[in-house]
Amino acid sequence: MPTARAVIFDLDGLMFNTEELYQEVGAELLRRRGYLFTQELLDQMMGRPSHVALQIMIDTHTLKATVEELLAIAKHNLGVLMIADKDKIDDLAVYIQYMNAPRGRIRSRRFSRTDTLIRALPRVTAQLSGIWGGRDAGAHPYLDERKRVLDEIQPGLRFEIIPGAGHWVAYEAADRFNPVLAEIAGS
Repeated sequence: MPTARAVIFDLDGLMFNTEELYQEVGAELLRRRGYLFTQELLDQMMGRPSHVALQIMIDTHTLKATVEELLAIAKHNLGVLMIADKDKIDDLAVYIQYMNAPRGRIRSRRFSRTDTLIRALPRVTAQLSGIWGGRDAGAHPYLDERKRVLDEIQPGLRFEIIPGAGHWVAYEAADRFNPVLAEIAGS
């Protein structure tokens, strides 16, 4: 069986602009506390790691939050952005989101406004494939557009949609995602 030479996950924000969705979440977070998510605040937060951006939001509005509230925010964000089936948001998912969101190293928001990845992908000689959750908050209802764009780069590529799953398709629907990924990696 051939060995996979590369697997890339999670290209939203790099390949397609999902910034508006994240702005909606920030606006809702502040609205519930009686504050506005202004363009000035967004500009200060843009392109920074999530823990730095969140701290700017907290400092700007002198928000006070307990660990329980931060975990509740992580759970809320999972339900809005990552996992379509709220019943699949378990303690492990909340822990992963809470611990890893601040560790993000790619400033994808900066790239989401450019065509850098789209221009670079045609130079990739490896097989391209895509797996998306059918209810991915950053991709739905634009999955056909994503398939079209990728198919223009590499005609006939494998493009799978896992029905009912969200952005964290590998977590939320591992029983359906893993066999597809294994099949792609083995081809």
